[in-house]
Amino acid sequence: MSLVEVDIEKFEKQADEYMRDLAHSAWERQENAKREGITKEKMVARAREVLGDVKEVDKFERGGPRADRDLVIYLSKLGKQAIEDKDYDRFDELYGVTALIRKLEAAAENKDYEDHLAELKSYQDEIIKGSERNAKTLQRELEAAVKLINDWPGYKVIARPQSLDPRQDIWPADDFTVFIVTKGRADPSFTVFTKDGKVYEVEDVLDGGDHDFFHGAEDQAAYFDLVSELMRPGSTSRPGKDLVLYTARPAKDRAWYEGAHSVPTNIFLTNDPDRAAGIAHDLGSGVIRDIWRVVINEKNLIQTLDSGRVKDYQAVGKGHEVPIKKISPWMVGESSSVPLIELAGPFAAVVAQYQARGWEILLFDDSDGRWELSKIVVPEDERGQGAGSAFMRAIGNIADRNGITITGTPSKDFGATSLSRLKAFYQDNGFVENRGEEQRLWNQGDNDSAAEAQSD
Repeated sequence: MSLVEVDIEKFEKQADEYMRDLAHSAWERQENAKREGITKEKMVARAREVLGDVKEVDKFERGGPRADRDLVIYLSKLGKQAIEDKDYDRFDELYGVTALIRKLEAAAENKDYEDHLAELKSYQDEIIKGSERNAKTLQRELEAAVKLINDWPGYKVIARPQSLDPRQDIWPADDFTVFIVTKGRADPSFTVFTKDGKVYEVEDVLDGGDHDFFHGAEDQAAYFDLVSELMRPGSTSRPGKDLVLYTARPAKDRAWYEGAHSVPTNIFLTNDPDRAAGIAHDLGSGVIRDIWRVVINEKNLIQTLDSGRVKDYQAVGKGHEVPIKKISPWMVGESSSVPLIELAGPFAAVVAQYQARGWEILLFDDSDGRWELSKIVVPEDERGQGAGSAFMRAIGNIADRNGITITGTPSKDFGATSLSRLKAFYQDNGFVENRGEEQRLWNQGDNDSAAEAQSD
């Protein structure tokens, strides 16, 4: 017996009710128009009162192909202009003529309720067939996702189309709410969109740790594993890539994060350090926050935003903490009790000297005798004078004396216009491209840290 059930019965009943309402409304308009005694003569007379002697009214009076349509288009143009001119009385007059045309059309019909309903039958059939196709797609995708999850706890998965809104036109069901029947007080759910025979988007994903929906770690893991498999099939069984992301955390918790091997479940992470810093600023509340650079496996993440350049994530896992590969400070809160300079170790004096001149520098211990130069921005009034090279020589000499390897990744994150020129700058200052264990190098791994020198 399949653990997955996609039920569109309620949607089909709603679609049937919707069509019956449309048919009844059409029949009712027809009967009301007949009772009002709307005639073509009355309609033309009113049109001339409002529009004057214009060719569109003459054409309508004579009859013929497109006569009524051309008059409606003409009225629509005038109505749009009336709205732009904020002449709402004029708009009401024009709308009244359009309404008379519609009533005249309705009065000319000689159909009962069943006739109107029969005309809508093919439309209804098309909607149901399209919904059934999308339901089969989702059934297939959900069953495949559950099979790929090694430790699926046997929970039943139920999906239903979103409820119809009778105020809007209806289309084949393509958005479904997916429920996982767990042990919690309420079944956790998310929204899935289908298109062209596949799942193309997952939205409305819950935050982990919500005790109304997750009875325990098993419920939460099943939920996020299913979301992951729908978004990235096979993601729960393959190793997954390590991503370098950024997160803003309260400075008072710095001691907890320094050298940590895990981060709390549910924390926000992003691939854009400036976005992390911006969010830290927006949170406000007088809380000073540090920006941390986190290396974390994609298996422990749910993507919540993908706008092309910017990608946001939520850390998810079975417990209260999620394992990480590495964490290091990217930017320390300005009012922090631990000044940024203390993170610079043997380079502190040189870094302090340049920071006093307005340079932006972040150089920190990346463990095992390696220090990462993740940020260097030279003030504009010092560029083109060799200042960047002088700084590189200064930290290079310190690195040589202390047996330290400096790493970094040239990038354009901080405003540089040419990556090739930036690489040449690093090479001119003794850096090599990931070849052996020389004293100074840059690491060009995928999604690695971003070192930037806006200088010579």
